[in-house]
Amino acid sequence: MEFVTFYIGFLMRGPNWTPEETPEIDQLQADHIAHKVRMAESGHLIMNGPCPDGGNLRGISVYKVASLAEAQALAGEDPMVKIGRLGWSSFTRGWCPRLHSKRPRTESGSKPAKRL
Repeated sequence: MEFVTFYIGFLMRGPNWTPEETPEIDQLQADHIAHKVRMAESGHLIMNGPCPDGGNLRGISVYKVASLAEAQALAGEDPMVKIGRLGWSSFTRGWCPRLHSKRPRTESGSKPAKRL
């Protein structure tokens, strides 16, 4: 079985984060989203989204790239990260999930239990 490696990053409030909303912040947010869209269109960003609870953790991103260094470099290109409004607290060293979506189902429609 072949596994695919993903890198998961946790986007946090950066040292220059403030709660204020200004036209400049609105433009930075638009640039931030455009960066995420480019990463997704290139196939590097598989999944990402905000954490809406208002805490220090602002979002989570899952990258499919060749290395941890590449994931960190791509994440560092985010305009919000460049100015310090947001920052990456950590990246996983690599995660190789096994997708179970093609496992056979029982008659009731649930997936069979896996023995550990």
